[in-house]
Amino acid sequence: MGRVLLPFAYHEPKTVAEAMELAKRDAGTYIMGGCTLVPSLRRRQRRDKCLISLARVEGLDDFGIHPKSGLRIGAKVVASALLPNIWAGKRFAALHEACEQLYPPHIGNMGSVVGNLCSAVPYFDLPTAALALDGEMHVTGPDGDRVIALEEFYVAKFQTALKPGEIVTHLFCQPYKPDTGSSFKKIYRSRRTIEDLHKINAAAMVTLDEERDRIIDARVVLGSWGHRPNRYRAAEAALIGNAPNFDLFVAAAEAVTAELLPATDMDWVEKTRFAQARVLLRDTIAQAASRAKSRHDPFEDATEMLEDAR
Repeated sequence: MGRVLLPFAYHEPKTVAEAMELAKRDAGTYIMGGCTLVPSLRRRQRRDKCLISLARVEGLDDFGIHPKSGLRIGAKVVASALLPNIWAGKRFAALHEACEQLYPPHIGNMGSVVGNLCSAVPYFDLPTAALALDGEMHVTGPDGDRVIALEEFYVAKFQTALKPGEIVTHLFCQPYKPDTGSSFKKIYRSRRTIEDLHKINAAAMVTLDEERDRIIDARVVLGSWGHRPNRYRAAEAALIGNAPNFDLFVAAAEAVTAELLPATDMDWVEKTRFAQARVLLRDTIAQAASRAKSRHDPFEDATEMLEDAR
C-alpha cells in the first residue's frame, strides 16, 4: 500500500453553502473522519485533488433520539456517540450494536455515522443496520433539499444516489411502535487475501401486536452479499401475521437464502457462506423478536410515574 499521500488542495468551510460552492468550483470531495477515504488515497485506489472538510461546518452536529420523535444523526456525529445513549440501545438497537462492533475500535471515535453510510462499501455494518430501521438520508445540494430512502441510496459498488455537490446533512429513522425490537449480528471469517469474502452481516426489526403474540411488521436485511445491503420481502411476508417461534425464524432465513446468488464458482465456499447466512439470519430475527416481546422501556415507566403523581 502506498504510504505517502499525493498532493491535494484542502479546504475547511464553515457553512454548507460555502462547502457546496467549493465543491462546484474545484470539483472537490467532501471528507469528515476520512476513515475510508484516506486509506483509499494511500493505496492509490482513487485520486482526489481537492478535499473539502465538513469538520467546521455549522449545523451538522445535531444528535437526537427519542421514542416519539425518532433518531436524527447529523453528518458530523461519530459512531461512538450512540454507545452511551439509552434510547439508542433500546429503540434503535440494531444501529447501536453495529456501532458497538465497529473494528478496529478507534473507527467509532473518528468516523461519522453518515460518512460510513456514504462510503458505500459493500461489507460495512452501519448500512445494513440503518436499512433495517428504514433510515432516510436528508440531503441538501445546489438544486435544493431532498430525502433519499436508504433502500434507494446505493446504486452500485462504492456509488450512491448523491448528485455532484450534494451533502448529506443527517440520517433520520422514524419512531416505532412500543412493541418493536431490532438486532444486528455479523460473522467474521478468516481471509487469506483482501479479496476473500470475509464477512456476512444481518439486521432485523420485528413489531408485535398489543398482546405480543403475533408479528405485525418486520424488516429483514442481509449485507456483505453484493454491492449493497438488501431487504428481503419474502422473508418479511413469511413473518408477518404469525406467532414468533423458532420454526418461523428458520423459514424466514430460508426465504432469504433462496433468493441469494453465489458470489464465487467454488462450491465449498458457497456452501459455507449459505449455511452461515441461514444461521445468522435466524438468530438475528429471533433476537429482534425476543426484544420486541420482552422489551423494557424506561419511557413508559417515566410516563406512568408522571400519571401517578397527578
